[in-house]
Amino acid sequence: MILKPSNSYFHFHGKKAIIFQRIIKPIWGFCSDIFPIAKYKRKPYLFIFAIICFLLETFMAVSDVDRKTAFVIIFLIQLCIVFCNVIAEAVLVEQSHEVNTSRNVALFFGMRAVGGYLYTYIAFNFPIHRNNLQDFQVLSLFPLLIAILSVFLPEQQMVDEIKMKQLRANLQKFILDPVIYRPLLFIFFFMATPSPATSMFYFYINQLKLNDEFFITLRYTYSFCTIMAVTVYYLFRRYPFGQFLSVSNMLYFFASFLSLLLVTRINIEYNIPDYQFCMWDNILMQTLQEINTLPVLVLGAKMCPKNLEGTVYSLLTGTMNLGNTISKQIGIVLTFYLGITNQNFTHLWLLILICTVGSLLPMPFIGTVNEEEVDQKKKSLAKDEIHIKVE
Repeated sequence: MILKPSNSYFHFHGKKAIIFQRIIKPIWGFCSDIFPIAKYKRKPYLFIFAIICFLLETFMAVSDVDRKTAFVIIFLIQLCIVFCNVIAEAVLVEQSHEVNTSRNVALFFGMRAVGGYLYTYIAFNFPIHRNNLQDFQVLSLFPLLIAILSVFLPEQQMVDEIKMKQLRANLQKFILDPVIYRPLLFIFFFMATPSPATSMFYFYINQLKLNDEFFITLRYTYSFCTIMAVTVYYLFRRYPFGQFLSVSNMLYFFASFLSLLLVTRINIEYNIPDYQFCMWDNILMQTLQEINTLPVLVLGAKMCPKNLEGTVYSLLTGTMNLGNTISKQIGIVLTFYLGITNQNFTHLWLLILICTVGSLLPMPFIGTVNEEEVDQKKKSLAKDEIHIKVE
C-alpha cells in the first residue's frame, strides 16, 4: 500500500487526540495546584489516575470491544498517562526549588528514557508470543507500579486551604509579565519552525521501501538518544541558556543537511546503504533535538513560582507541544504546495532546505530570554504570594 504524505496526517484521529491532550496539560496542572485532595496536591492525583489507567488496560485485556469503544478507552488511558506525567513534572519542579535544577531535570528525563525503553521493549517484543489483548495485561503493570510507589511519595500535608482567586491572581500577574511571556513566545516560535518529518516518513516507506523492522529498531534508539543528550547537557550545563541553545541549534542546522544527501541519493554514490544512512542520520538528529530541548525544560523549571509548579511547568510543556504540532502542520502545507505526493518526491530536497533554514529564524530573538530577570521575577512573586503552612 502506498501512503500519501499530503493528507494522511489528518486521518490519524488517535494521534490528534494524544496531541490535544498534551496541549491542554496546563488544565491538569491547574487542577492539581488549586484543588488538593485530603490536603495533598500530588499523591492522590497520581494514585487515582494510575489506578484508573491500570483498570482500563486490564479491561482491554479481558474484554472484546468494538473499534469505537476501544478508541474511547485508549483515549482515556492516554488522558491518565498525561495527567500522571503532569504530576511527575510538578514534583520535579518542587524538588528543584531546593537543589540543583539542571541536575534534577537531567536525571528526570534520563530515567524517563530508561522507562521508555523498557516499555518499548515489552510492546514490540512480547506480541510475538501473545495476542494484542494480552499485551494490555502486561503493560497494565506499569501504572499499577506507579500507583503503589505514589503511596510512598514524600509530600507535606497542607494545613490552610488554597484560595483559588488569590492563586489565580498570582498566576495572571506572573504570566502577563514581559519577563515571563517573552520567553514563552520565544519557546513557541522555536518549536514551531517547519518540519519535514511527515514527508520524510513517507519517503522512507514509499521510496526507500524501509520495513517495520527499521522503525522498531529506530524506536529503540530514541531512549539512548535521550540518555546521550542528557549526558552532553549535564557536562555543559553551566553555560548560559542563550549561549548553549545557540551552539546546539547551529549543530542541528548543519546536521539537517545530511537529509539532502539521502533524498538526492548521494549516499548511494559513496556506497552507503539507505538503511544504515537513515538509521545514523535519525540517531544524530534525535540526539541534537533532545539537546535543544533540555535547556528549555530546565529554564521552565527555574521559571515556576512556588505553589504553582504544576500549572506553570505544564504551560511550558503545553506551549512546546503546541509549537511542535504547528511545526508539523506547516511542513504538511509546504508539502502540498511543493507538489510532493505519494509517487513524486522531486521537490523533497527543497522542503528540507526550507525547513533547515527556518530553524534559524527564531534565534535573533533569543535575547528575549534573560535567566537573571526570570529568577528575580520569581523571587518578587514569592514575597507577595500566599504562604501555605505545612505540618
